[in-house]
Amino acid sequence: MAAGLSILLAVIAGVSAPSWFARAKDGYESSAIDANMLGLLTLILVPVSLLLVAFAMRGFSQKWNVEVEKGSDDDYEADDRHGDAQPQGA
Repeated sequence: MAAGLSILLAVIAGVSAPSWFARAKDGYESSAIDANMLGLLTLILVPVSLLLVAFAMRGFSQKWNVEVEKGSDDDYEADDRHGDAQPQGA
């Protein structure tokens, strides 16, 4: 989910960054933050978003979402009582 939203953010930031640089000309109303600074911050969002995608995909490849069922300690004790367990060191 994070990777998908990050791709969307990267596309929107990549498309909108040139518009901020275009607003730095005369005739546009000035904003609280300079238009060139907003364009730079928007351009910085693109590689940051792509890094987020890379780290999210790496985390997903580690299969943290997969559960492995393991037996309980009672199962191992039952084997010991019936003599099925191997002695240590054998």
